[in-house]
Amino acid sequence: MYGRRLTDKDYEDLLACKTVPEVANYLKNETVYSEILSGLNENDVHRGQLETLLRKKIFYEKVSLARFDMNSEKFLSVFFINRMEIEQIMRCISLLNIGRASEYAYEMPVFFEKHTNLNLKSFSEVTNLSELCDVLSNTKYAKIIRPFIPQGDEQLDVPKIETALYTYNFNSLFESINKNTRGKEKKELLALINAFIDFRNFVRISRLKMSYHTSEDYTRSMLLPYGRLSKAQINSLLECESSNELMNNLKATYIGKSLNKAEYNTQSQMITALNSIYCKKNIRLSVNASVVMLSYVMLSEIELSNIINLIEGTRYGFSEEEKSRLLVR
Repeated sequence: MYGRRLTDKDYEDLLACKTVPEVANYLKNETVYSEILSGLNENDVHRGQLETLLRKKIFYEKVSLARFDMNSEKFLSVFFINRMEIEQIMRCISLLNIGRASEYAYEMPVFFEKHTNLNLKSFSEVTNLSELCDVLSNTKYAKIIRPFIPQGDEQLDVPKIETALYTYNFNSLFESINKNTRGKEKKELLALINAFIDFRNFVRISRLKMSYHTSEDYTRSMLLPYGRLSKAQINSLLECESSNELMNNLKATYIGKSLNKAEYNTQSQMITALNSIYCKKNIRLSVNASVVMLSYVMLSEIELSNIINLIEGTRYGFSEEEKSRLLVR
């Protein structure tokens, strides 16, 4: 599977496409996405339809890979399913927050229904967070979300709900890794996941502090409580007043050692590029199937993000150079 990822030539050819149908035609006829797009009429396709099919392909790849998870607990399979469930819950909440929850009916990934106990069809019928909790009442998610039901004139705090859900997701994964793995496999898995969380936390600190000028306490509450960065290092990042100061503090951590290898245009891309470097290294060097599997899935998600960004750039008439700046290779 890894050898069938998009090549530099594929990216150059996709960058040359002038319309979304041209992108769809190339993906359908020249890449590993041909099977999932086989029934697509590329001359009558819209962005949302194409993105849904691409996400479906990545999801079924995860399911297929999970069959080779020899651990009796199948903890990576559970992690992938839970993560997809959280993505759907957060999409519903985001739409709910802008009064457009009914639109979820048009975005619902029908292919996922047989892999989850969530009643996805009911998501488009809710009108507030309390009703969503009722829909989720027979799941582990209702208890996590219910404390965030707004009282009186309170606003829905979407970021805090997201943080709570993903904290649960990663906590469950860490518990499973500690229970079911040992030795080098355990060490490599924990290193990969903690690095991913550190990257995510850094992006959140940067965005909240530099763009929204949030307080240190609020920003800290938005971070996942895991990662290799020490409490002192997190505090030094939270105390930064400028992007330059933030980057200088990051360079003083273990992450800084890989910065000179990463190619990026924005801080968000920098983190994606660093994650890509870690994952490619694991695929080359690790002999543990679970580590290689998780690394491959992360790289597949980066590729999917590249394609979606490329589709968006093409849709809005960006030049090849402008579209290229949206990609992380």
